[in-house]
Amino acid sequence: MTGSTHPDEQRLQRVALATDFSTCARWAVERVALLPLADRALVTLVHAPPRGALATRLRGIRGDARKALEGEARALSRCLRDAGLRGVAVETHLSAGGPVNGILETIRAQRAELVVLGKRGAGGYARLLLGSTAERVVVQAPVASLVVGMKPRRPYRRPLLAVDPAEPWQHVLAAARKLVVPGSGRWDVVHAYDVAFRGWIRMAEPSPKQLAAWRDEAKAEARRRLERDVLPGLEEIPHRLLLRQGDPRHVVPMTATRQHSDVVTLGTRARSSLGKLLLGSVAMETLRQAPCDTLVVPPG
Repeated sequence: MTGSTHPDEQRLQRVALATDFSTCARWAVERVALLPLADRALVTLVHAPPRGALATRLRGIRGDARKALEGEARALSRCLRDAGLRGVAVETHLSAGGPVNGILETIRAQRAELVVLGKRGAGGYARLLLGSTAERVVVQAPVASLVVGMKPRRPYRRPLLAVDPAEPWQHVLAAARKLVVPGSGRWDVVHAYDVAFRGWIRMAEPSPKQLAAWRDEAKAEARRRLERDVLPGLEEIPHRLLLRQGDPRHVVPMTATRQHSDVVTLGTRARSSLGKLLLGSVAMETLRQAPCDTLVVPPG
């Protein structure tokens, strides 16, 4: 049984699963069945047809969508039974609020703690990397968003946690730990640091020795900060610290590729007193470039 070693109170209780019946959406269905769900968890499958259709056409769309949604629910129930999760309840919701609002309303109404959706959609959902629907849900969702971009084959075993000592990260780890079965394997923890080339203005052409000294100093300072502010919070999990010089927008997805990670976890920053979420460029580039699933966690 997936999640059998998870204390029940630490396992997922309520999950919203958005679907547009695309291939990635089916992968999301399969992924949910591999998450550490509580014995009596509730998974709500939600679909919201696009708005703007004529009334007669919309009725046909909704009728077809309802049948498809029921079929997805049956598929999810089979996956859950195969995973040994027979106590998990599955319900469906066909929203009339449009794709984005419909998903967000379901999250709030069901008090979901996680929303799961596919990385690429079908038809009108498919745009560039995520599709505008998925992108806007990740930005606006009040809970963590798990974006599934590859066909799941097993529970998560190779998580990558992106941390910055200057930003709150403990709630990101807490959300990520709900997705990974304890004892599944070692966590990779990546931090991207910059090199402050002090004296660049005064020195027209710094020597290679001076440049190397600046890089060593920056790396040592980054390690000191991590050892002081981050590593004490990771004592309960087996982990490997990865210090990488460069822009985190490229370092994080590149590290996920090199380490063969199956899920990357990272946070976003709050914007304004209203607490709206800004999908930072690091999260966006990770969603765009990482070959695996991505967990995006709003401010805790």
